[in-house]
Amino acid sequence: MSYVPSREPNSWYLAEGDARIGNGGFFMARETLQPQWHAHFEYTQTLWPLPLLERLANNEIVET
Repeated sequence: MSYVPSREPNSWYLAEGDARIGNGGFFMARETLQPQWHAHFEYTQTLWPLPLLERLANNEIVET
């Protein structure tokens, strides 16, 4: 999983797979904090974005 900040407020780009054949798209942080997404993060063993998404959903500026 890779993360790319979006220029849109509260949005981010999520991609899964390697750089050559990864699939992804832009998502709203609040949307990806829903329970069905959390199950996906657990399944893929990628819980690291959750604190970042909470900050984005709370309209905080997240610098990379």
